[in-house]
Amino acid sequence: MLCKAVKEMHFDLLVVGSRGLGTIKRALLGSISDFCAHHSKCPILIVKPPHK
Repeated sequence: MLCKAVKEMHFDLLVVGSRGLGTIKRALLGSISDFCAHHSKCPILIVKPPHK
């Protein structure tokens, strides 16, 4: 949905958050930020959660 909106609305930048899942959880559950990074037609900024 996000990548489709980027294409239709001609965004200059897409900003998405990352939940900081580990490699295994990300592989099993999928990652919206990872998908957008590979399929978005504009630059993407992935914001990581703050360190605790």
